[in-house]
Amino acid sequence: MFQYVDIERQWAVAQESCAGNGGRLLQVDTDEKWNYWKSIEHPFTDAITYWIGLNDIESEGNFVWTDGTLTPSKTVDMFTNKFHDFMNLEDCCEIANFKWNDNVCAKFFSSVCEYGWA
Repeated sequence: MFQYVDIERQWAVAQESCAGNGGRLLQVDTDEKWNYWKSIEHPFTDAITYWIGLNDIESEGNFVWTDGTLTPSKTVDMFTNKFHDFMNLEDCCEIANFKWNDNVCAKFFSSVCEYGWA
């Protein structure tokens, strides 16, 4: 189950909010999940940017999900326009227009929490 959170928060606060309700930021870690995510109706328009659980906070260029699962580089390459880490400040990932991007974790965006996805 997904919950769209239209309150704009910094990445860490968004993750804490999801975790406090028994979930996590959206973890799109398989093709199946990504295809499902793209196929469902979204309350967000294409113009909305929202946080997902992917980040490289601990080690630059080594992307992990909030549960610590490593993300194979082929997965990152497949879904992004290549992360660019502008000025070495972008460690948290967001989706806009169904494209993944790394961004500054302190920015305020909407988010998507997920619950019970196996």
